[in-house]
Amino acid sequence: MKKLLISFFIIILAFMLVSFSKNKSVTVEGRLGLYGNEPFTYLGLTAEDDFYVLQTDDKQLYKELYDAQLQSVKVTGVMNGSEYLTHKVIIVEEFEIIKKK
Repeated sequence: MKKLLISFFIIILAFMLVSFSKNKSVTVEGRLGLYGNEPFTYLGLTAEDDFYVLQTDDKQLYKELYDAQLQSVKVTGVMNGSEYLTHKVIIVEEFEIIKKK
């Protein structure tokens, strides 16, 4: 009985670790823009393969992204699996403006 309880506990613990695993960090390049209609606008990134909605809680980072509209950027962040208007959402941690050669 004791072995059965220990085995059950280990299985439950393994499922919890897998289900609460950390989200994957991604880096995406594309053109940054402001989409939607006032007052429901959002920042988006048009990449070669897909469209991503960009979100962040950092107000300074959001302002920098907002000011970089219509430029090519490389965004690094966490894709949390949620969707906004059927588009993938990236929680932005940092970004870099790509200079054209």
